[in-house]
Amino acid sequence: MLLFVTYFGLHLNYLLPLSVAFTLCITWLAKKIRRSFLNLVNFLLTIGFFGLFWLRKLGVNSQSQYLLQFFIYGALFYILFYGLVIYSSISKEKPMPKWMQMVMGFSNLLFYAGTTAFVIVKYYSFEYLWAFSLCLLLFNILGLYLSVKYFSAVWKLPLHIITILLAALVLPLLLNQNTLLIFTAGLSLLLLLYSRYSKNQPSVIISMIAMGVMTLDFFFHWIVKYLPALISGSTLPSASLVWHGIISSIVVIATLILNHLFLKNIEISLPKNIFNKTRYIRLIKGLILFSVFLACGWIISNLLIILSNSNQLVAPGWFISGSIFFIMLIVLKPSEFSSFKKPILFLALAFTLLYPLLVHLTMRLNLENLISVGLISVKPVLIHYVALALLIFLASVTIPRIYRLYAMNMILRRGLQLFGIIFLIFIIVSEYDGYSGAY
Repeated sequence: MLLFVTYFGLHLNYLLPLSVAFTLCITWLAKKIRRSFLNLVNFLLTIGFFGLFWLRKLGVNSQSQYLLQFFIYGALFYILFYGLVIYSSISKEKPMPKWMQMVMGFSNLLFYAGTTAFVIVKYYSFEYLWAFSLCLLLFNILGLYLSVKYFSAVWKLPLHIITILLAALVLPLLLNQNTLLIFTAGLSLLLLLYSRYSKNQPSVIISMIAMGVMTLDFFFHWIVKYLPALISGSTLPSASLVWHGIISSIVVIATLILNHLFLKNIEISLPKNIFNKTRYIRLIKGLILFSVFLACGWIISNLLIILSNSNQLVAPGWFISGSIFFIMLIVLKPSEFSSFKKPILFLALAFTLLYPLLVHLTMRLNLENLISVGLISVKPVLIHYVALALLIFLASVTIPRIYRLYAMNMILRRGLQLFGIIFLIFIIVSEYDGYSGAY
């Protein structure tokens, strides 16, 4: 066909329709002689040729006069191979193998979406990608609906997965921030919903992988962005970073809670050595607690930064939020987290111990310096004593519960008594010494 076009010197407008006709002929021949692999060879040769063709025209030479033809014929070839996969898979005699349907379906999507996204970003703007994804999603929803209604024999799993991927992609491209986190969050939820109604088990595993990627991305941003912004003494966190952290926290916590609810109601038939439902539910609960702890610390610390216009109250802010977090868990005793009773109590005890070791003396020195030069204000004093009061209250609800929980362990009980006495003496002496030294 290429020799024919080259010999007669035909225009590009003749080459592309001839390619469509040639593809249809190969598809008819493959079904006639019952050789499905011809469809795969035809598809790979077609996308290989046109991939190089458009790369030379639009990628290397930047010939923008071909943009309209690219969009028209790109959409036509995507629709063509989308329909050919369905047509070849409903044959009663020898349908296309399922693995081939999966390969051609995803390759068709990746080639069309990848090349079109490249052209949109190169010649227009990244902001238009969400509209392209939405149009592609609507087409796939229509194709899925028509397939279900008119072609009941077609294997619908590739069509469902492609639609789910596109649905999860629209929102992060529209918001244009936290792209990976929002995409994996949406993908995880949609896959669990799909598994709940279709009983498809592999989608549960893929959903858990997507949830893991989302969580790792969240923690990665905490390590490289949020935490350095809080502890940096020279600059304050920007408004965009503060909102970035708040939105990320809300998305992660909401996704983890919904995943927990969905997973509880999904019937899992996978072997326990592959997927242990109880273990994953417990892991999700732990991630929910840790994410809520981080989110509360981020919000309260940044609120204190805004009120004081400095980073000096970040550490007390973390201990205020942490104390409220542990007090709520210990006092309210939510039934969903009853299996974490012992870890929560010991973490609360360790958290109480950290304040006098890491924060209390530093805050006392800062207050002494402010008092000595006559620059003391009500804000740092108030924050200091709010944090101190919450820590004392946290210790008062934590120690008796551990004491009762381990009533037969005399060594631990004596250690808790000693800890409580030393904690109170340290607080009283340091407070008295600080004010007496300042005045």
